[in-house]
This record gives sequence, structure tokens and C-alpha cells, in this order.
Amino acid sequence: MIFEFIHTPLGIFAFLLISGVTLVNGFTDAPASISGVVSSNLWTVKKASLVCGIFNFLGVILFYTLSGRVAKGIFDSAKFGEQNIQCICASLLGVIIFSLTAWLFAMPSSETHALVSCIYGASIGSVGAGNSDFFLSSIIYMILSCGISLFLSLISVIILKNAKLQYEKWEKRACILSSFMHGAQDGQKFVGLLALFSGASFSKAYGFSFCLYVGILMMTGTMICGKKIIASLGNDIVNNSEKTAFISDFSSTMCVLLCSLWGFSVSTGNIKACSLVGAGLGENEKINYVAVVKVILVSLATFPLCTALGFYLARLFILLF
Repeated sequence: MIFEFIHTPLGIFAFLLISGVTLVNGFTDAPASISGVVSSNLWTVKKASLVCGIFNFLGVILFYTLSGRVAKGIFDSAKFGEQNIQCICASLLGVIIFSLTAWLFAMPSSETHALVSCIYGASIGSVGAGNSDFFLSSIIYMILSCGISLFLSLISVIILKNAKLQYEKWEKRACILSSFMHGAQDGQKFVGLLALFSGASFSKAYGFSFCLYVGILMMTGTMICGKKIIASLGNDIVNNSEKTAFISDFSSTMCVLLCSLWGFSVSTGNIKACSLVGAGLGENEKINYVAVVKVILVSLATFPLCTALGFYLARLFILLF
């Protein structure tokens, strides 16, 4: 059902870009879900990646049947006019350029914020106007979700202060839930992109086949993720003990769940970073504030930079095709 929408060389290129970005998300962003369980030496990278991949897949499929609001938000955010395929290519190429540049300079980045901004810029480049309400609300969602995650982790520390739990077992469960919600949140964004690519109205029928495809790609990407990525996500901000890992994973998962139910398109990486700060503060762990400042600065810079990228790349694709 997906392949029936591919009719031109540009369409093939757009489809390959969507598939590539989805796969890359699996091995660059999904490791945030398993960084705690690996850095606290509870699971090996191989075992954690396998579990995370499976539950990312289930998250895409099952959560879409419960609520497709995040996917529909991405679908509704685009105002591409008759240049639908050109703008999809521009948006995704913008995400790739920005993410690779950030990676080269060892700076953390959010594919979610990059995607939202590139779509907004491409819309302006195509029809002269973008969905400014969605764009501005995404900035608000970023701030709100980070605040919620920080608050939940601090509250969790207070509640569990004198609790005698087997944090080894609870962290493994939190890792599974975190992986599930990563698929539910990020997977839906790519389902929304495939719906845009199809050129049809947002449809649950098409959406389910899109979910299967996205879920398989994310699962594959997660299973081939590397140790270096997981280690940096797990230890750059705070050294993870079993308790700290559990609190950060649980609080960030609850935050992503709430945002997904509300239909907010948010960054799971930023939410995880804030939950780590909260858990570290509550447990009197040493916080690497340099890493935290990097996350904040890159997040704020993403919106204007990717909007410009989306705009100019859209103009280029429309001119060429």
C-alpha cells in the first residue's frame, strides 16, 4: 500500500529520505531509552538494543490505535500546496544536514525540533506561509515538557527517598516502558510524514500500514545502534546508579506519555536530559552543567536555523523540479 504512491524519480527520492531518517532515528535517538540500563551495567548493549527495538515497534503500532494525534499534528502542520514532494524532500534533507552538522561538532540535537522547523520553513518557501500556530506551540511544548520531566523526577526522588526497592528490576521495567513510549512518540511523526507523502487525507487505514513500515525501520535501526552513542547519552549529564537510572527513565516515560496523549510533538532526548538533571539533583549526584547548557543552546538554535534550511531548500527543489 505504501509503494503505490511512488510514481516519479523525485517520489522515490522522497520515500528513501523518509525511510533513511526513520532508520537513523532508531540508532541515534532510541538509545536514550536504554542508556540508563546499559550505563548502570544491568544489561549488555546487545540485549538492551534487542528489547528496545521490539518495544519501539510495539509502541508505534499500539499507541497509534489508541491515539494518532501526534501523527496528525505533523500531517496538519504542512502547508505545501502543489509542491508536496519537493517540500518533503527539502524538509528531510534539512533535518539530515542539521543533524549531521551537530554530530560533527559533537553537539546534541533534536530531530523533532529540526523536523517541525524544516516543515515550517518549507511551507513558507512553497506557499508563502506556514502553520505558525503549530510552530510556536512546538516551542512552548519543548519548554513545558522539559519542565514537567524535571518536576516528575524531583517528585519521584522525594517519594522514593526511604523506599527499599529492587532498583535493578524496576530499572529494567522502566527501560521497556521508555522504549515503548519512544516508538509511540517518534514513530508517529514518521507515520505523519508518510501520510504527507501519500498526498491523501489523514487516514487510519493507510496509517496502520505506515505504522508497520515505520515500526520495522525503527526496530532495525535500534538493534544496530552503537556503544558510543549509548554511553554518551548515559553518562554525559550524570553518572547513572541503578536508582538514578530508574528515576530518570520512569519520570521521562511518564512525561512522554502525557505529551503523546495531549498530542504534543516533543523531543524524547530533551525530556530524558531534564529527567537526568532532576534525578541527579535529588540524589546529590554531580551534574555536568556544560552538557546541559549544550542541550539548551542547540535546542534554541534549532528552530531558526532549520526554518531557514527548510525555506531555502524548498525554493531550490521547486526551482529544479
